[in-house]
Amino acid sequence: MEDTVNFYIEKLFEYFDVHTISELALKINVQQPVISGWKARNSINPIKKKCRELGIYNEIFGDSSVSIIQGSGGRAAGRDYQEGEKATEQPQLDELTMSLVKKLIDKIGEDELQFKLMELIKNG
Repeated sequence: MEDTVNFYIEKLFEYFDVHTISELALKINVQQPVISGWKARNSINPIKKKCRELGIYNEIFGDSSVSIIQGSGGRAAGRDYQEGEKATEQPQLDELTMSLVKKLIDKIGEDELQFKLMELIKNG
């Protein structure tokens, strides 16, 4: 499933053309146990943060053929929910909707909310 840390670590391997966690750690300037920790906790947010620091967030998490509102990017990245269609305009969310989204993020976390929204979209 594309929602795992392993998926994004593989994307980093491809991006940096490396084959081991040790090589990747050198490329992104972290210690090897840091990456192992991400894997052990299945923690995507630290990878997002590191990609933002390195200026490669869109290369790892983004896909111009996807038109799903994702805030700062997340699990929806790389998914083709609209079968390659590109959105010409994204709707603006009103204050009430944004406050509800923020409450959901506080309650279940950003990754889980994104996962649930994608499942809802996928299952129609």
